[in-house]
Amino acid sequence: MRKILTILAIALISIGVSAQKIKKSEYDKFNKTKHIETSWVGLKSDLTGKDYNVSFYSFGGKDFFRIKINKCPTAIAEGTNITVLMENGDTYNLTVYEDAIAAPGKGATKLFGAALPGVDIFAVGDLAIFGKGLAEGIRVNTIDGYWDVDVSDKKAKEIQKAYQLFSEELAK
Repeated sequence: MRKILTILAIALISIGVSAQKIKKSEYDKFNKTKHIETSWVGLKSDLTGKDYNVSFYSFGGKDFFRIKINKCPTAIAEGTNITVLMENGDTYNLTVYEDAIAAPGKGATKLFGAALPGVDIFAVGDLAIFGKGLAEGIRVNTIDGYWDVDVSDKKAKEIQKAYQLFSEELAK
């Protein structure tokens, strides 16, 4: 009986961990804008330690698609394209808002990896694409070439759910 209860508890915790939610929703009195952050969607983690996480972020009146990558190139320049491939084959370009320089603590977040080196990218553009369909892949163009990450159906649905929560929170 104890074994069954333990398995159920682990299953419930696993479901709660992957559920999308608004992590932060505050009104900034100084610049009269909302500060909104969604929880992270972990896209990929492999044995080399390369991790990709994405979320939606709004601050100072700007809305961002945020990407954190571990074990990545040293920099991604402002104005560089982030290309999102949708399940129907359409592609959309988002633009890197500001230079992203690799540094300790900038990489993808993990339980024991708070100080992992990586980049924290803020991209702008038509974020509504994530509400219209499911993403199949993301290409991050870097100073060294590009990095592609495939997005599973499950993760694409999590991204879409995060975007829906984000846009609902922005509308409030």
